[in-house]
Amino acid sequence: MRTISIALCILGVTVAAHAQSLSKKWKEGRYYDTTRHCHAGLIYYPLPGASLFKGKGHYLLFKNDTNSEEQKIITSEISSFVLERDSFIVSHSKMIEKFPVLKVVVNNPVKLYNSLVISPGRSAHGMPEGSKGSSTYYYGTNPNDLTVITRKNFAEAMSKIMSDKPGVIGKIEDKTFKYSTIKSLITYYLTGVLP
Repeated sequence: MRTISIALCILGVTVAAHAQSLSKKWKEGRYYDTTRHCHAGLIYYPLPGASLFKGKGHYLLFKNDTNSEEQKIITSEISSFVLERDSFIVSHSKMIEKFPVLKVVVNNPVKLYNSLVISPGRSAHGMPEGSKGSSTYYYGTNPNDLTVITRKNFAEAMSKIMSDKPGVIGKIEDKTFKYSTIKSLITYYLTGVLP
């Protein structure tokens, strides 16, 4: 009886590991190591979970092609990465040292960044667009000098970031867009279409 129980446990772990491997959504992309050398191939980026220890454990998985072995790349070993059309950068700001990966949302002289962290108890796999968790926006001229966007500084910050589009600034000033509608503002800025 004990042998059957052990065999069932081993089978369960094997099936679960295989299912997790199949559920990974690999995307075409590239990452740049800390020497700025580019590595192109397939990337799987599991979002970080809120239970991670300070500065340790976050990573992405990389394969040269579909038939290659996957490699685990710790974020401290990279400077940035690209997944299809989305760009991510690794910040060295003390403010976000626990979760240093930022999505570059607007790449102007004053940039808009987004950090998404999975809430405890939720799946940590997938891409930022479809995942549940806490989303924080930052702005600055580089990823190491960041300011959190809050209700208080929203209009000033977004006006600096989006200064190349006066029509968008007008919609911020007339309060068409507020802190609570930041995602809609970003969509309007990027597409020119009011949500």
